[in-house]
Amino acid sequence: MTVPAPSMRASNAVPAVLITGATTGIGHATALALAADGLHVFAGVRSPAAATAMRDAHPALHPLLLDVTDNDSRHAAMAALDAALAGAPLVALVNNAGIAVQGPLEEVPIDALVRQFEVNLFGAAALVQLALPGLRAASEAGHRVTIVNVGSIGGRLALPFTGPYTASKFALAGYTGSLRQELRPWGIRVSLVEPGTTRTVIWDKVADAVGDAQASAGPHYRDMLGRYRLAVETLQRSGMPAERVAGVIRDLLRARRPAARRLVGDAHLLATLTVLPARLRDALLARLLGLPGRGALLADGSS
Repeated sequence: MTVPAPSMRASNAVPAVLITGATTGIGHATALALAADGLHVFAGVRSPAAATAMRDAHPALHPLLLDVTDNDSRHAAMAALDAALAGAPLVALVNNAGIAVQGPLEEVPIDALVRQFEVNLFGAAALVQLALPGLRAASEAGHRVTIVNVGSIGGRLALPFTGPYTASKFALAGYTGSLRQELRPWGIRVSLVEPGTTRTVIWDKVADAVGDAQASAGPHYRDMLGRYRLAVETLQRSGMPAERVAGVIRDLLRARRPAARRLVGDAHLLATLTVLPARLRDALLARLLGLPGRGALLADGSS
């Protein structure tokens, strides 16, 4: 899979894009949307089975085995991409791969916290470095070139028990802002997409991760994690389809002047909470999530 097959070879006249985390959810929906636009889409997946399914989904989809946390995998995938391009311009990189570690920060293992950043931030940053020579060449040749990092409303609004994920998305937002300014002289546009609740596999995994955290939690957090899991499951059922986020990413790639940051779905409403005083915001979120208020556990004698 890391050696380009003839079916992976792009036409010199057709621009190409690279998307990570394309097996399911937002990445998969974006890959299909861009392929329908006539772009050659190189889709990062982590298993041969996912690669086969991707290849069968659309003739313009070209799967690449890619683990964004593995240096050898990143270099092999980019070498395969360069060979397959055969002179076609690489006009976009969509960093979508992500995971969501859940649990109280007092108890989250540090290696899980490190893993969270390896996927959501360091993997994206490493791919930007590898892709930039091709992206810069395309920009210098007159193509519109865009890097889109898929963030989250969690990069603006911190919630309890999502600390590792939220921290990584706040970091990605800062990274994206600096990158946008640094690449401006070459005309390379950089945007951050910030979806709200989306019906994707990652939300199912979030609920499972909260359940796992609850099972292993000490007595301080076990009940709260149970309540939080119910809130997550309710939010997941009301989430928007991944195709809505894919449409926003497609629009950013098409735009003459793409927005620096784009909220999607209920992220618009949730973002308004960030302007509230912290004490009021914390109280509202605790009520929405069914969690105890400030000092409640001390007041009833719980330990």
